[in-house]
Amino acid sequence: MALTLLQKQMDSAVQIFHTIFEKEVHAIFKFLCLKEYLLPSKSVKTSYQNSQSKPSIEARTMYWLSQAEPFFISVDNKLANIMSIGEDRKRAETLSEWIGIRHGTHLKIYTRMVRYYSLLYKKHFTIDRILLPSCQKPHWFIQHKHSNGMCVLYFHGGGYIMGNNVGMLPAYMDWFKQLRSNAFSATYNFANQVPLAKIIEQGMEAYQYLVDQCGVHPKRLVIMGESAGANLALNVAKRVGKQGCACVIAVSPWLDLTLSRLEEMKTLLPYDKSLSNRLLDMMKALVCNDVDAANYSPPNWTNEELNELPPLFVTVSKSERMFLDCSGFIERLKRCTEIELQYENDKISLVHAYLHLNEFIKEAKEALEKVTKFIEEHIQRE
Repeated sequence: MALTLLQKQMDSAVQIFHTIFEKEVHAIFKFLCLKEYLLPSKSVKTSYQNSQSKPSIEARTMYWLSQAEPFFISVDNKLANIMSIGEDRKRAETLSEWIGIRHGTHLKIYTRMVRYYSLLYKKHFTIDRILLPSCQKPHWFIQHKHSNGMCVLYFHGGGYIMGNNVGMLPAYMDWFKQLRSNAFSATYNFANQVPLAKIIEQGMEAYQYLVDQCGVHPKRLVIMGESAGANLALNVAKRVGKQGCACVIAVSPWLDLTLSRLEEMKTLLPYDKSLSNRLLDMMKALVCNDVDAANYSPPNWTNEELNELPPLFVTVSKSERMFLDCSGFIERLKRCTEIELQYENDKISLVHAYLHLNEFIKEAKEALEKVTKFIEEHIQRE
């Protein structure tokens, strides 16, 4: 009887999982960008439908991608419509309303996804919903039942105008299990809602919660982020300094918040679908005009400020648009500072934030293994 009940619970959880990945664009945003590098969607869909046995996870993923493409297109078209509004304030209000509707629509989906992963990994983790004073969106505290005391503070991406802190679960839960690490998937308000300074404060609030209230030792804390989240991670690391954490992992970081090379980026590798021209235009309109955008851009920091950063691992693909700024910034770090740095940039045909794809793509898995080694070299032992 108990086994039958458990099977029903698992079947229900799997159905939730399928629903999420067919309907929620953020959870598969990065997978969608890789469609042309893997198998043609038509053949995958045919094999999915005709298979007599359970399809491989790659086939299921590619099928989900083929189902999700209309959602991706609709997001891009909506961005185009909002960008056509001439008045800045009206444009920002329209975006706020749209993001608010989408966030409300998908909040239940996010919660169901967390419940699914809580069930799937219940032997190893508990996942708790945490609310902090300055941001009313939920953070997720993933606690390993046999933790070694290490914790990863993770900031999601989305250009500071969209994204969620649940999409990292499919990519990194097995990795956290391997590390025997806790993880805190932080969230923050978007740039159309609050100034950048407020977002940085919300990042610091998550850090202080872990150190001051949860007792995480700074030298067993890894600060990690992707894209805009990597920018936030670097700004938090700048605040806490070398003694404030063990190391920083920056995945495809958005470094120049002023997008000073925007037009050049638009002509660069147009198949990086995760950073469409329309999305870059929206980021320019809502983030780059912030009074503090230049101050929160690491390329504008002095050598003295950069030297105070903790050990840093940067991973970025040569095929993505953020490579333009990353390559120059890394060269400056090597030339002008003594910061301990590891730079992973030899992946030619991968897209923005490709580390998410470590379960599917060999090169992403290899990069994550290098990240693991870097962390193990810098984390304070028990």
